[in-house]
Amino acid sequence: MAEPPSDIEEHVSLDLHHLSATYKVPAETGEALTAQARDATQLLVAGLFALPVEKTNEGPVITLPAATTALPREKPVPQPRAETKWEKFAKEKGIAPKKKRSRMAWDEEREKWAPAWGYDKVGGDEADAPIIEVSERDAAEGVDPREEARAEKKARVAKNAAQRDANDARAR
Repeated sequence: MAEPPSDIEEHVSLDLHHLSATYKVPAETGEALTAQARDATQLLVAGLFALPVEKTNEGPVITLPAATTALPREKPVPQPRAETKWEKFAKEKGIAPKKKRSRMAWDEEREKWAPAWGYDKVGGDEADAPIIEVSERDAAEGVDPREEARAEKKARVAKNAAQRDANDARAR
């Protein structure tokens, strides 16, 4: 392969990251265009062979340098979306958006992260505790703390179901 003339390097910009060689001077004829393409390709290949080679099991590998040419976007930058009525009202009144609650919370008893709600939640269920303290008054009255916890949970579940049914009826 013939080496391109040395003054060609002034007229060609190489971007080895994108494997592109761009001629800065326009060609006047078809023969000149062919010559420019040949010279730019030779410079590009010579630039690739000048990079340091690393030998691996798959064969020789080169790491391409950082890009020198910024490529344009395929589509235009999206326009900022319009504010909703609520966002506009909240901005006028100085209402800050709610902070999102984290799904996980630190459980001091178990000393690990656990869901803030739901199965295996922080604090756990009192019914799952192996030992429950009972006050002397409750012990004298014969009150079972586990039975109380079950009754309270049933009441909460029933209240939740009633509220859900009321919401469903209102939505229809």
